[in-house]
Amino acid sequence: MGVYARDYMRRKPAWRIPREWLIGLALVSTLLFAINRIPFGNIIDSEQNAVPTWPINLNTATPAQLQHIPRIGPVTAAAIIHARPFSTVDELVQVNGIGLYTLEQIKSYVTVAPVATDGTGPSNPNP
Repeated sequence: MGVYARDYMRRKPAWRIPREWLIGLALVSTLLFAINRIPFGNIIDSEQNAVPTWPINLNTATPAQLQHIPRIGPVTAAAIIHARPFSTVDELVQVNGIGLYTLEQIKSYVTVAPVATDGTGPSNPNP
């Protein structure tokens, strides 16, 4: 048996992906990842998702505005809206998902303005 015969008898993989396909797959996946990171949602609904000016009033903020606060997600934002109205920022510890540590981190981002009951000022849209 010669050298060539042994090479012929060597086991070959059942299938093989060409190197060009792997490079193309890597490029396409990178491109799709980059496109997915572009915030197209802000173009459509810019008023609701606009980055708020700090500090945010807890009694009048929308859920999208509350989610701009660090450590506040959609569930905690809904819990904050459900617990309105607030008279002080320290009342946030009564909201499920906000403890003393989180309160200390977000105190500089939030404020509380009283809710007007006579209809002259901002009121709670979700009682």
